[in-house]
Amino acid sequence: ALSTLVAAAIGFVLPLRRHQADKVIRILTPVATYFIVPIIVIVNIPLHIQLSSFGSKTTISIVIARSIGKIIGITLFAWLCIKLGGRTNISMKEITGIATLAGMGLIVALVIAEIVATNDAELDQVRLGLFISAIISGIAGYIWLRKTPAEQ
Repeated sequence: ALSTLVAAAIGFVLPLRRHQADKVIRILTPVATYFIVPIIVIVNIPLHIQLSSFGSKTTISIVIARSIGKIIGITLFAWLCIKLGGRTNISMKEITGIATLAGMGLIVALVIAEIVATNDAELDQVRLGLFISAIISGIAGYIWLRKTPAEQ
């Protein structure tokens, strides 16, 4: 956890010119996408799950918040932006589908869970909730977007 904060601080203070930054991004993007992120996810897969973890308040709360809360929050905020004059080339149905997929994000949530969990049992419940919500969000988002016709 501390190493993550230190890495972010170092990255913030290092001076990079625009062309240098583009080169670094071009080199690091595939490394992060296909190597680092999958390793972080695999290392955090809850392998020793107790049946009681499935019914814990922590697990259920995370599943509901990430599966339903993200849809509501992102969709309502996008709707508000459009009502206030923002332009969009996609429909609210498509925005809702994209919001559904937002519950799939794991890396930041896993890092925060590592920092704030008070014990191993709680951390396992959080991890389980995150993985269940990612699966639900992925499946629901896929189904939603497949059934939503693209606007021309």
